Amino acid sequence: PFFWSLAAFTQRAYSTTTSLNSTLSDYSLNVTNVYGPSDHRHPTSFLQELVDTASGLIGPWVIIGDFNLIRSEDEKNNDNINNSLIRAFNDAISQLGLMEIPLLGRSLTWTNGQESPVLAKLDRALVNLEQTTTSPTTSLIPQAKPTSDHTPILLSMHTTIPKTQVCSASKMPRC
Repeated sequence: PFFWSLAAFTQRAYSTTTSLNSTLSDYSLNVTNVYGPSDHRHPTSFLQELVDTASGLIGPWVIIGDFNLIRSEDEKNNDNINNSLIRAFNDAISQLGLMEIPLLGRSLTWTNGQESPVLAKLDRALVNLEQTTTSPTTSLIPQAKPTSDHTPILLSMHTTIPKTQVCSASKMPRC
């Protein structure tokens, strides 16, 4: 059985967005996978693409992938920091009303693999408010890194909705 049906699919320069509808309920989900430009002359077009993507979406939204941007100086292990890029990234996140899902057990996700490596947090997951209320126990978990210079990340989304207990007169004292 399928649990999701494809409602829409959009591919852009730096992202792919898939809109899904549950086949079991009225739940819908938008997932945007990103690969931000590694050439830091183009972050404005990447961030504008995210803003444009958001304007066409309704409901819960997850953005996940390699953003190739950091949010603060402590997300990189050297002093080669571009504060205007940090500000632009954080401004876009704020403008879109997104929240970052914390990565459990790891702070940096990329290395250049050199003898004195540069390390940075480039991979992340962001969600909108509707997604946090729909799946409040969402977590981001680092995975084993066999070959890539990036640490793979796994987004786990679920909720614990209490089941309604049906009480009969004979069970009333225990309900």
